[in-house]
Amino acid sequence: MKHELNKPLTFEGKEYKDINVPLESLTGDDIVVAEREFVATGNAAGVAETSKAFQAYVAARAAKVPVELILSLGAKDFTAITLQVQNFLLMQD
Repeated sequence: MKHELNKPLTFEGKEYKDINVPLESLTGDDIVVAEREFVATGNAAGVAETSKAFQAYVAARAAKVPVELILSLGAKDFTAITLQVQNFLLMQD
């Protein structure tokens, strides 16, 4: 999934106008690593798949970018991407 940003974002000196988040390329290992990173930062969720923070880690893993980039997105872009991740994780269209 390629997401066109509502407003370009400059992160670590690079400008992003879009972010490619190929969720279908993720493996089980990617999800487990994202969960470990999520928990290691002190986060917790009853159902991780419904947590915006966990979804950010999964999106970052898919996009091969630091989670801080995903967290730096504007609210509309962040919500759109994390909603796509949630739908993917919960197998909803």
